[in-house]
Amino acid sequence: MSIRVGKAERRGAEQVVAVEMRGVLENGREITHARGEAVLGERYGPGERNLVEAELFPMVSDPEEIYHRILFHGPAMQAIQRVEGCDDRAIGAWVSTSPPPSTWIEKPLRQNWLTDPLAIDAAFQLLVLWTRERFGASSLPTAVGSYRQYRRTFPADGVRVLAVVQRVSDHRAVADIEFHDAQGDPVARIESYECVIDPSLNQAFRRNRLTLREVAPS
Repeated sequence: MSIRVGKAERRGAEQVVAVEMRGVLENGREITHARGEAVLGERYGPGERNLVEAELFPMVSDPEEIYHRILFHGPAMQAIQRVEGCDDRAIGAWVSTSPPPSTWIEKPLRQNWLTDPLAIDAAFQLLVLWTRERFGASSLPTAVGSYRQYRRTFPADGVRVLAVVQRVSDHRAVADIEFHDAQGDPVARIESYECVIDPSLNQAFRRNRLTLREVAPS
């Protein structure tokens, strides 16, 4: 896997850089897994809460049960602390943020994360819980329209994640996601997160979880 970047292009007060994530298949053919644009500014812009939530109804909220029965993530990625609830269009929860990069990477390039990988992944995990609750089927991310961060770092004590589904069908959902601190102020926002919904993923998640348990003792 490799990440490639293009030359910065000036657009007004910002610079835009094309980025791609590429990989190589077993036959040697190179493919592009994802591409997008990174918008570089001189400062973090002010954030506003844009998502409106209705009353969230209780659902399974014990993290141990969530990761034992529904999700496949190992201990390092079990970020969900408390699920507030969900309805037919939204889900909210409090999640952990990442430990320092040196916890996961032997020789990290930086001592602090620019964007918090654990909190971002936790948002994707919550969408799996929502699709399981709504359709009885798990989901996997396929695209992100945009990501905007409003401060230099995520809070060390975690964030509240609110995901509101804007469009949904039997096999696809598109949601906007906001990350808030303990005071309710915006930390970051994802627009047009897209996932595929497929009942066959339920069994795939279970198989992956069993594999992790089998190899853990060794």
